[in-house]
Amino acid sequence: MKALKCCKINFLQIRTNWKYWICLAFVVLQMWSITGDMGAYAQALHYPHVAPWLLPHLPAFIQKYTVLLIIFLVLVSDAPFRTAQQQLVIQRVGKRKWIIGQLLFLFAMSVLYSLLLWLLSWIFYAPMVEWTPEWGKVIFSSTNYDLTSGITEMVSPVIITKEILMNTTGLAATAHMVLVQALVCFFLGGLILICNLWLRSGVGPFLSGAFVMEAFFLRANAMWNDHPTWLTWASPVSWVDRSMMDHTNQGLPSSAYGLWMILALCLAEVLVVVGTIHKCDIAAKE
Repeated sequence: MKALKCCKINFLQIRTNWKYWICLAFVVLQMWSITGDMGAYAQALHYPHVAPWLLPHLPAFIQKYTVLLIIFLVLVSDAPFRTAQQQLVIQRVGKRKWIIGQLLFLFAMSVLYSLLLWLLSWIFYAPMVEWTPEWGKVIFSSTNYDLTSGITEMVSPVIITKEILMNTTGLAATAHMVLVQALVCFFLGGLILICNLWLRSGVGPFLSGAFVMEAFFLRANAMWNDHPTWLTWASPVSWVDRSMMDHTNQGLPSSAYGLWMILALCLAEVLVVVGTIHKCDIAAKE
């Protein structure tokens, strides 16, 4: 209970921190630039509904998706969120319960951020949303090949990756991405937290940013036959992108590998933080 109260205190402090609200406004604008015209596209195709499963295709917008991940790093760049009030909390509950509260807050932020991106992927055409587990005709048409009507010359505002549509439903692909992306965000935030506790300020955001940029360059070079596919096995951020997974004939990892590996990395970070926090001089790191 004490750890949950520490987590709650962090959420209460969001109300007075302009950083969160500025980042929220930027995320909304960024997502609107990606999906804002999807409703008009559906109307042009004379389809009355659009399924809300665009999120798995978001990594295809390489630059914009990278920016969205960097925004999350900005949100958690000061983890474990030490303030003058937090110092009083530490004295009352102890280091271990306090750090568990910080990890809970970080995990909650990761889940909420992933759900926010999913919400913003369809909210701009909300009146046309069709709640079906399938991809829907509009998303299939966006690949320039519709299963029922054949080739279409219209250009979709959202880049749809054909490989993601295969062997899965829109609901399953979206749920998988929300889960993996939340774990990836938690991993990146946990790396920042560990570095802020034990190393100099700025090291954590730099290392997490390096993982984000690694995924950026891997996705950008994926069209070349000689790109280093083996790096995907060591690129946690790339595991979010289903178009970079499951192509075992190309030396790429499976989706199951990405899920279990990021889960293992997150658990390892939790064990390291909780197991070593008693040795950390928190006040000296302010």
